[in-house]
This record gives sequence, C-alpha cells and structure tokens, in this order.
Amino acid sequence: MSDPDPRGPQTPSRTRFWMLIVIASRGMFLGVLDTTMMNVAGPAIGRAPNTTVSATER
Repeated sequence: MSDPDPRGPQTPSRTRFWMLIVIASRGMFLGVLDTTMMNVAGPAIGRAPNTTVSATER
C-alpha cells in the first residue's frame, strides 16, 4: 500500500488556487518586464535625432 500524499488530496479548488497564482504571477512579471524595457529604451529614444521631450511623452 502506498503512503498518502503529505500535502493532502488534489481537489479542484486547490488546483484552481494554484492556477490563479500562476496567472497572477505571469501578469505581474509582464508588467515589471514592460516597465524595465521602457526605462532602458526611454533614454535611447530621447537621444534620437529630431526628438523633443514632448514627443517622447505621448
């Protein structure tokens, strides 16, 4: 006879909980990634020829 799972049974509500955590984590990661890319690209865009500060704020 096999030992029972020490974490408990895998119920649908438990699976739903972890799916929600995974989806929320991916969304947060994409938000941080987007912010990081804009912080890195912003100065380079501002140094482009014929670019004004007001043009980069749109």
